[in-house]
Parts: sequence; structure tokens; C-alpha cells
Amino acid sequence: MIKQAKGPIIYFGLGAKHARKQLIKVSEKYKMPLVSSVLAKGVLDEDYPAYLGSTGRVAPKPGVEAAMATDLILWVGNDVPFASLLFNPNAKVIQIDIESTKLGKRRHNDVAILADAKEALKAIYKAGTESKPTPFYEACIANKKNWTEWQDSFKDSSESPVRPEPIFDVLNKTASDKAVWAIDVGNVNINFERLLDIKHTMKWTTSGKYATMGYGLPAAIAAKVVYPDRDVYSLSGDGGYAMLCEEILTQVKYGLHIINVVFSNATLGFIEAEQRDDTHQPLSGVDIPDTDWATIGKGMGAKAYTVHDKAEFQAAIDDAKNTDLPVVIDVKLTHKMPFTTQHMFIDPAYQDQKQIDEFVAKYDAQAIKPFRAFLKDAKDAQLAKADAKKSGKKAK
Repeated sequence: MIKQAKGPIIYFGLGAKHARKQLIKVSEKYKMPLVSSVLAKGVLDEDYPAYLGSTGRVAPKPGVEAAMATDLILWVGNDVPFASLLFNPNAKVIQIDIESTKLGKRRHNDVAILADAKEALKAIYKAGTESKPTPFYEACIANKKNWTEWQDSFKDSSESPVRPEPIFDVLNKTASDKAVWAIDVGNVNINFERLLDIKHTMKWTTSGKYATMGYGLPAAIAAKVVYPDRDVYSLSGDGGYAMLCEEILTQVKYGLHIINVVFSNATLGFIEAEQRDDTHQPLSGVDIPDTDWATIGKGMGAKAYTVHDKAEFQAAIDDAKNTDLPVVIDVKLTHKMPFTTQHMFIDPAYQDQKQIDEFVAKYDAQAIKPFRAFLKDAKDAQLAKADAKKSGKKAK
């Protein structure tokens, strides 16, 4: 089935967290891009070229497009409740799970394998011969490259209020390879999924299935207690942070050196985007008073900073190394919403040009190309290569 597929992918979840090497080997042998569940971010290093990130609303564009274009999914250790909505409904499925109750639970499967993920992947790796890169595979690689370059183009943005890309660039460059990340719920999930260059040696947590706002601070406390020698960060929007900001008192009381980053843009951004893009309704109940979280943090006994740009954030992170106290960094963030992968208008092959122009302007997406364009380029390149090969044989 894998050999016959034109666009096979591997979709893995936390059930494959001990099978990192096997995922890579199968991907490389059979030329299958990798897409993870949201919670399986970190099983692979972010910079692995064939890892396209997750799929769904919080995911980066390459994973979302590959999921809808695939014709076969090697589904490994994954129990995502919304998975049936995230992929091409006509794609065939080979599912691997160690629990029989998970087989076919979230989506039909064509082949069910009751087995440990690592052992099953080893067997699949040994069973076949190496595949040549398909246009689908090469298009996925090119799509990720385009997406990454687009995101990177904002790393040194001087926009004010600050974009998230400069802040995450600092975090990527200063956090250790053993860092632990406690992520609250909201647009911070989107920015973390797309912008944090995670390594498999790191750890992270969020409220996955229940999306519980206020999760970040108490999760960071637990992380620091369990991993006292690692650098621990909580990342929260101002909505989630407001719900349990009193946990800074707990951090102070027990002397927990945690870096707490608050992304303040005076709105429940995730809900605002849903109201604007999904239900097209007047905004209701999403505004938050602009709050001085640094002053509140200082009042609780933490070391605290308010930052408005990349340089100020870098200075705060550097200075935070000189204290054993908890740290609060209030980042005054742009009100611009993250690029939406649920309602993309970027493909002139079948979408209205006016809608494309409006979308591109809204998200500064001038450099973004649709997956269809990369797939066409890859097919054309393979045809040109085949024609050149034929011409060479005739010349001989």
C-alpha cells in the first residue's frame, strides 16, 4: 500500500514518543513526510526537513496542507479526537496501536496493526525496498522551506507592538537543550507550535484535550519541582495568565526560579479569531483590560519586566539569569492574529483573487505559496529530468 501510494505520510502521536529513530528511518526509506499530533511536538527535532509539524487550527501550514493532500496515512500511536476532520477523507489508513480499543476509534482504517510502535516501524522498515522521492514528497519539503523562510523573515521585525516571531527567536537562542515549557491555552498554543524550535531533549506540556485556560503557571510549578535543575518557562496569553496569576505567590514562597512570559494584547485572541473567522459575528466578551503584569508580579515578590520589542526582551532574559527569584516578563504583543490555516485564501487556481488579496494583506503573506504550486513544480521537474534522460540515451 505504501509503495502504491502517490502521497503517503506518517501521522504519529505520543504513542510513538519512544520511536523517534524508527520514524525517521521509515520516513527516509519510503519518502514519507511526517505530521504529528499537537501533543507529539518534540518527539522529533523541529528542524528535521521532512517533519511538517502538526495539523489542525494551531498547526503550521505545511502539515495542514499535506494532511488534506495525502492518499495514505501510516497512523502511529495517535488518539486525537478531531483527527477525522483533519485529513483527506478518501485517504487509506494503516493504523498501528498497542491498544486494541484505539484501532478504528477516530477514523476508519484499511489495515489495523496491534503492536508496539517501535517494533511495528522496525518491521515495516525491513519489509520493503527504498522508494524514490515522489513529487508529493518533494513538494512537502519545499512547502516547509517556504513556510520557515516566511516566518524567519519576521525575526527582527521592528513592528510595534511587537510580533511573536522576535520573542520566540530570543527563546530559541537562549533556552537550553533541556528546557521545559509549560504552555497555557489560546493563541500562545499557535505561536508555540509554529515558532518554538523544539528539540527532542526538551519537555513541554499543555492542556490538550480540555483546553483549560490558566494551565501554564501551575504546570510550570510542577515542572520545576520535578526538574529542579532544568530551565523552566511558562508561556501564557494575558487571558490565561489572569486566571491563575496568583500562582506567582507560590513560586515566590517555594523559591522557584521560573521564567513566566505573558503575551499581553488585551484580548482573548483565540476566541476573537473564532468569532471573526468562524461565526462572523460581532465580538462578544473577548476584550481584556490592558494590565501592568510586571507591577503585579513585583508586588508578589517576583523579578519583573515590561518589554515592547526584541531588544528589551533579550535584556530581560539576560538579566533574569542574575536572580533566583521567579521572573515575570510582560510582553506587549501585537493585536494581529496568527496566520489562519483553517480559512486560507492563497491559491488562485480555485479561489477568488479578491479574497486572496485581502488574506495576503491581512497576514503579511506575500511570500507564501500554496502547496499546489510546489506540487506542480515538483512534477514539472521530474518530467524535465525524465525527458533529459531520454534525450541523453538517444544522443548516445
